[in-house]
Amino acid sequence: MTTKNGDMPAMPITSEQAVDADMWGMSKREMMAMHMMANLMLHECLGSYEDAAMCATSAADALLEELERTK
Repeated sequence: MTTKNGDMPAMPITSEQAVDADMWGMSKREMMAMHMMANLMLHECLGSYEDAAMCATSAADALLEELERTK
């Protein structure tokens, strides 16, 4: 099974750091959506947090698809 780019760690750690690590952090998709959500909340009025969240995750997915397409 191949791991999708968006599911990979946003800020991977080295094997030396991983020895004592019990948390791996956010995926690239989660990191992108977080930044997009913050921007949406600052610059646009989307009506609800749910609408902003759907917009942010859709934008993150679209960005990952485009990055994959243009490799």
